[in-house]
Amino acid sequence: MNRRTKKDEYSRREPLTRQLFNPHSDHPIGFNKPKELPKEPEKVLKKPVEDTKRKQCKLLISALHKIEADIDHLSQPTQDALLTRKETSVRRREKGEVDWKEKMRLHMALGYKYLDILQCDPDYAEKKGLIGLCWKRAFYTLVEQFRCALKEDEHVLALFMQYLDQVDQFYQQLTLFLKSMETENDKSGLRQWKRTRRYKWYICLSYRADIARYRWAYCPESMKQKALEEAWKHYSQGVWVMPDKGNLYFNLSLLMQRKDNPPGYEFHKLYWSIRSLMVRRNEFLNAREGLLVLFETNRCCVQSLKKKSMDTTVPYLIRLHGLLFTKIGLDEFSRIKRLFFDSLFSSTHSKQTSSSGLNLFWFETIVLSISALYNYDYPNSSLHKLLIQNKARYFHSSHDEQEYQKLLDQMKDTIQFSYGIDIMIQMAVELMQRYLNSQNPPETPKLPSLPCSEEPVDENGWFVYIEILLHWMSISGICLDSLWDTMIGTIAYDFLPQFDHVSKISSSFWPLLIQFLNRLMSELEQDKYDLINTHFMEQEQEDKEKRFVESVTGVMGVQPELPEEHHLRGLGWVDEVHSRMVKLSIQPTHTSSDQDIEVKRKMKILEYGFVLIKQLHHVFHYNPVEEMIECTHDIEVPVSEQEEIPVRIEEEPAVSLEEMEDVVLLSNETEISDDDDDRMTQLKKRREQLQSMITSAQSEKQYGFRRLPVGRLKEREVRLEYLRERIIPGKTILVLDTNCFIGYMDQITKLFASRQWSIIVPLVVVTELDGLKGNAQRLGVAATQAIQLIETTLANKPKSSPQLRIQTSHHNLMHDIKIRSEQFTFGETDKNLDDLVLSVCLWWQQNSVQTAAPVCLVTGDRNLSVKARARDVEVVPVSAIMQLTPK
Repeated sequence: MNRRTKKDEYSRREPLTRQLFNPHSDHPIGFNKPKELPKEPEKVLKKPVEDTKRKQCKLLISALHKIEADIDHLSQPTQDALLTRKETSVRRREKGEVDWKEKMRLHMALGYKYLDILQCDPDYAEKKGLIGLCWKRAFYTLVEQFRCALKEDEHVLALFMQYLDQVDQFYQQLTLFLKSMETENDKSGLRQWKRTRRYKWYICLSYRADIARYRWAYCPESMKQKALEEAWKHYSQGVWVMPDKGNLYFNLSLLMQRKDNPPGYEFHKLYWSIRSLMVRRNEFLNAREGLLVLFETNRCCVQSLKKKSMDTTVPYLIRLHGLLFTKIGLDEFSRIKRLFFDSLFSSTHSKQTSSSGLNLFWFETIVLSISALYNYDYPNSSLHKLLIQNKARYFHSSHDEQEYQKLLDQMKDTIQFSYGIDIMIQMAVELMQRYLNSQNPPETPKLPSLPCSEEPVDENGWFVYIEILLHWMSISGICLDSLWDTMIGTIAYDFLPQFDHVSKISSSFWPLLIQFLNRLMSELEQDKYDLINTHFMEQEQEDKEKRFVESVTGVMGVQPELPEEHHLRGLGWVDEVHSRMVKLSIQPTHTSSDQDIEVKRKMKILEYGFVLIKQLHHVFHYNPVEEMIECTHDIEVPVSEQEEIPVRIEEEPAVSLEEMEDVVLLSNETEISDDDDDRMTQLKKRREQLQSMITSAQSEKQYGFRRLPVGRLKEREVRLEYLRERIIPGKTILVLDTNCFIGYMDQITKLFASRQWSIIVPLVVVTELDGLKGNAQRLGVAATQAIQLIETTLANKPKSSPQLRIQTSHHNLMHDIKIRSEQFTFGETDKNLDDLVLSVCLWWQQNSVQTAAPVCLVTGDRNLSVKARARDVEVVPVSAIMQLTPK
């Protein structure tokens, strides 16, 4: 019997041991079970390919590092370079040219090595961001070296131009390679409102545009126009395919720089700079620094403007945005605004054509006006956050109520928003009024043409302003859930006659807008019925959010139709509504029509107007019988509103004391009107003014003080902040006019009692008050009380105290009023009592060395305040000086 060796024994541990089949086992062991190797051959085949690619990529990276080391070595100063001072300039130039050519060779080699890595392993290149590194390390570093060298040696310019051409050729090759990698190339998406896909080759457009901009900045004058057009073309293409990238708009603004900075180019530059901040996410914050320089240049320009003409319209408009952007000098806003409107809407101009087929002035003006509401920073603005909260509140009731109220209160108290919405709406009011009254439209300021743009003639370019305004109002959702009523002013109250209510805008805007829309409907005849059926007759979605998105995207359509609509792409509110459209899987059904451009624009205005009417269904409705938009007939003033905002009554004075004071406090007038009245007529007018003030004071005690509009209150606050730095207790002399004692006795008594100021009462004021004692009952009583107050205050103060003194027309100081009159000598400069009061102020102004305002005239007289400002004397009313008095 053969004996079994240890080798023949069965062992599971040994590899290749045959496994026996046991039929009695619960877990039988398979005998000669086939091996499972499903994918092993493929792995074996793939591995050599991956290894080869990895090895090739490593070799390329090693070669890239070697080139970078050579560049670093070339950049280090050598011993020969330190001895160049002893060499001749020609030899140094020849040696420098050789060095520059070697740098160019190495940097181009480095760039093409990046391209080799990208072609070898695109996934690795994308993961490491090699396209961006290629620009930064291979090309931009040498560009900066050339730019620094050009400041000292102009001979390298030819090499710099040659290098830029080489880099441009590189990016043409890179563009072709990246295009070849794309599996899809749907060009129809480029015509839509929002880019749903971004191809990798898009980035090459911005690099090629930067190269062309460097060429434009440094090339000889004869080549500048061609270089400018090339740079503009590349940046415009970049904006076309990537409308949400802010830096591209800013680079377009850089191309607007000119040596003499004409206003038209400055306006274009302002627009493109602001556009870089109004994208939804990728804003270019560095643009704010350039804007500060632009606004300071404009401020100096506006100060030198004297002549009112169309040439001043654009500088004044830039100045208004400068005030809102910097928040400095806002007390000038009302004056600049008046000058701007006087310039733009001055007397009827002859009917002329616009200078631009794209209506650049009106389009850029309305976009800038809307941007001001967002504080020129769309992603971070309080208005943007408030509108998001309001939509969440209206659509889903899922919002943070505390945050919503905080943002709402913040917007109510923001003076920049009040100023911005006021000027934007007022321009629309002026335009619609002219159209409804069949007047010629305002003459459009002529702006310089943009490079590479065709500009057909368009006579009614101002329609663009109304179109984009209604576009923003309907898309942003500012009229949803009565937000407009809460934040700006109740719309329904604008249709109630004899009702005074607080609003940030003109009360004629909404009535004029309804008339304007009805006028357009009557002009369009048959074309309007399809729009009416679409917006008012078809059944709507029950879901509020879907209903809103369908209504606004239905007007906008699948792609822009009008020239101005192409330039709206990329703005924050446009991208936001299309993001909602994609999220809700809504497909717009609007199709383009064959009408001419003016009819299309009118229809677009009507459609946006219809969307607004539906959003404001509690105020407006469409009457199918009359075929017109109407205001609802059941608008009434709630009882709470009646108590809070009183209706005007005949007994209440037409002009309140606060309104009289605002004329003095907020005005910046310095033009003195000639007054040829004799002295008796002037005295009569002065007495009538004092009588009016005392009547207003008595009526306000009976009916209560009327609240001023919020915008006016904010304007007062800004003005007072400025005055606090100028008018300082203990340093500034207060000169009181006669009207301070008429209607303001309580406040003047508190002013005397505060002992914070050095006060001068001109003797002419005492003389006038003494003469008024025997006048009509109210005026006489007020004058008597004023004389008694002055006497008592003078008697109770130390004689050396400057708290209160009387000054004669010869500038002698008195400490009592035993003498209440003097012989006044009227000369060429002193023609009436106002001039004598003003002469006291001028005397203190000439005899003071204070850095703050040496003297301040306290008066409620508008004419006297204008005269004082013309001589650089600060002027404030009584209520303002009380607010400036420390508690």
